[in-house]
Amino acid sequence: MAGISLLIAALLTADPPPRVDIWSMVIGTRLSGAPHVDVFRASQWDADKVLPCASQAQIRAAMEATIPTKIADLGSYEPVTRGLVVTVLDRRGRALCSRVVPATIDEPIEAPPSADGKVGFSWSVIRRDPTGIAIGIPRRCNAVALRVSGWRGIATATFAIADLQRRFDPAGEPCR
Repeated sequence: MAGISLLIAALLTADPPPRVDIWSMVIGTRLSGAPHVDVFRASQWDADKVLPCASQAQIRAAMEATIPTKIADLGSYEPVTRGLVVTVLDRRGRALCSRVVPATIDEPIEAPPSADGKVGFSWSVIRRDPTGIAIGIPRRCNAVALRVSGWRGIATATFAIADLQRRFDPAGEPCR
């Protein structure tokens, strides 16, 4: 029992994760088409919530993925996801870091019972445009643009950070 008390005391006194300055953004897209940015602002996140830079193999896998032609099998109950690749670019257009963000394509849902009560709750799967994809990008003063791309059929879109700041966060803090 003393060991459990020590464990609980250690968990309650553990240091919180460090905070990092980030650009917090929400990305949306169509299953085929160009991505768009719905939210962009300076913020702080816990360091453990920020995705690490992706390897070339992870980026290649995300870019080569395709959307299934049919909606996912009802028996799986697992969402079908694909990766959006968000790349931070410097003034020369070189990639500083790319992150692969999961985007849900097919999602299992519980369907309500029928109005007449003859059919109870059931499972179904919906295919949707991946919107509301939140990502935190550590703020870097040498970063000037963000490139968003993804699976086959997704257009690549590049967004100037200065334009995003003017549009969404005009009173935001300058990079320091």
